[in-house]
Amino acid sequence: MKMNNISIKFLACLTVTIVMLYSCNSDYSVGKKKGYFYIDFPEKKYQVFNKPGYPYSFEYPVYATVSKDSTFFDDKAGDWWINIDVPQFGGRIYVSYKAIGPQNQFDSLVRDGFKMAYKQHVDVSTGIKDSVIQTPN
Repeated sequence: MKMNNISIKFLACLTVTIVMLYSCNSDYSVGKKKGYFYIDFPEKKYQVFNKPGYPYSFEYPVYATVSKDSTFFDDKAGDWWINIDVPQFGGRIYVSYKAIGPQNQFDSLVRDGFKMAYKQHVDVSTGIKDSVIQTPN
């Protein structure tokens, strides 16, 4: 029995169609779902920072350490500035304190905060742009 050209094309199309239909029966999903990094935190346990001479107290994790920060100031307010280091995660929390009053106006402290952020991050980041904001008040 001799097959003609039309029969060969029909069988080829039928074979391709069957293969395509059976190849689509997998549970594989295309693309990745969005997720977050998994950080295995230690047991939640805290200790109290309540040293004499400091005008504040707080709780911080037992796996963190507190050290005095002498980066910016040599005055009395600088005595109350500390860093909370979390070496396990390569993190640092900067704790600063200045009482708001006649000598330390709020606007002046805000400007100091921007100056310190710029000084601390100028070597790392070039994304901080200084700009003037004007409001009706």
